[in-house]
Amino acid sequence: MIRFGSANMPRYVVDPKGNRGAERFLSDEMRVDPQVEWVSPRGLVEDDQDSPRDATRLASVKAALRSGTPLPALLVYEGDRMIWDGHHRWQAALDLGLDTVPVQWVVYR
Repeated sequence: MIRFGSANMPRYVVDPKGNRGAERFLSDEMRVDPQVEWVSPRGLVEDDQDSPRDATRLASVKAALRSGTPLPALLVYEGDRMIWDGHHRWQAALDLGLDTVPVQWVVYR
C-alpha cells in the first residue's frame, strides 16, 4: 500500500529560534493553513517547470511512498494552486498514480 503522509502530521512548524521549516521564508503577508486537505496532484501547478528534478531525490521519495513512510504535506498557494514546496513529492505521486496528496495551503492575509 502506498501512503502519502498523515492528515494529523504537522509539517511547517517554526522552532523558537526560527530556523526550521519553510515558514521562515514566508513574508508577513503569508501564512500556512494548519489544516491538511487531500487533493488530486493533477490539479496542482508546477512553478518551476524548466527546473530538472534530482533523479536520486525523486527515487528516494518514491521508495518512501512505496514503503508507507509518512511524508510531509505539499505547500501550495491557495489561489492559483501553484506548488511552493514539495515538487519531488508531487512528481513521485504523479509517477506512482496516486489519486490524492496532502496539501497545506499558503494563504495571503
